[in-house]
Amino acid sequence: MSISAKIGFGPKVSGEAVFLGAAQEVATHHLSLDLTGKILILPRWVGKEFVQKADFVGVLGVVVPAMHYRDFDYFRKQGGLTLLVVEQFGELDASPESAKKLASFDRRQVVVDGEEKTLVLLQSHHEP
Repeated sequence: MSISAKIGFGPKVSGEAVFLGAAQEVATHHLSLDLTGKILILPRWVGKEFVQKADFVGVLGVVVPAMHYRDFDYFRKQGGLTLLVVEQFGELDASPESAKKLASFDRRQVVVDGEEKTLVLLQSHHEP
């Protein structure tokens, strides 16, 4: 899946989306992920513990689904990553249905630090 997006409140990024593997692969291990030029999409069961343990090398952006909104500031400040934390998003996989879910956040209005912001997803599609 290729995504060209303004993720969260960071700059516009374009790249191939990488879906992380099963929960057991990431739950307890310190990971160093060489994802140069990639947008990382994490499954719903990956949380703060994973972000604390992982080193993201060259990653363009991270989509963290199903995290509580109160965690947003924590993730936003991690290593200068461009993060979109989507509350109650559900599970994601590399399917056309997931692409549609992600695209549904285009122009979503959110309020952060008392300011209204717009999540802008310019393009999201599944590539064979």
